[in-house]
Amino acid sequence: MLYPPRYFCRRLASFFVDYVIVLLVTTILTLPFALENTDNVRFTSGGLNFTKCFTSNTAQQSLMDVSGGERIDRLLICDKLILGLYNGRWATLEATTSKPGDNLRTTRRMSVAVNINGDVVRPIYLQDWLIAVAFLLLIPSVMARFSGMTPGRRLLKVRVKVKEPSFQRMIAREWMNWAPVILVALAAYQLSPATLFDALNYNLLWLFVLLGALGVVAAAWWVLPLFVWRGRMPYDRICDARVVRTREEGQA
Repeated sequence: MLYPPRYFCRRLASFFVDYVIVLLVTTILTLPFALENTDNVRFTSGGLNFTKCFTSNTAQQSLMDVSGGERIDRLLICDKLILGLYNGRWATLEATTSKPGDNLRTTRRMSVAVNINGDVVRPIYLQDWLIAVAFLLLIPSVMARFSGMTPGRRLLKVRVKVKEPSFQRMIAREWMNWAPVILVALAAYQLSPATLFDALNYNLLWLFVLLGALGVVAAAWWVLPLFVWRGRMPYDRICDARVVRTREEGQA
């Protein structure tokens, strides 16, 4: 049985075009808030962070609380910049712990967001929220309005073809497309630095199980179809959708 082509390169390139557009727009929208509150509001890194670090000999009480009150052996303070824009400060600490009556000493390392004074803060990634809204709400709206095409897909001459196009169907497809990312984001949101630190200290098993399960979902969702192609991605099958070239609009 001959399956229709996957247009992998065109789909990947169209996503990159859409992502760059979304990244530029969300950066512009986030900039006023980030300049107003450089400690809390931070840009998404996108792998473009430039880091400047220095060693500090003093730790604020909030950092001591995060370390569980244990002695901090080394404290590294790093300022991050992205494309020349200040993107917040992080503290990386190493703490040594030992149980009473036990000569075994364990060194732990973790990083937490801090403000300019060195106090722990919970950063607000406004740009990440805007990017999520764009890909989970705005892009499905554009696809429903313009016959399954986005600016990137239009440029690369592909579109998502569905039997009964609607906003509900398009938004369901995009949510299922990004399901592994959504699961990882929800899991990360539930893990504060302190709880993650405790998890690494006392029990790694559940963390490995969580990451392993998410890895299996991501592999089955995105990677497996690259090797075992059945004509459509899993989420396209569920939504009765298919990615086609624009010249194939008259084909099934």
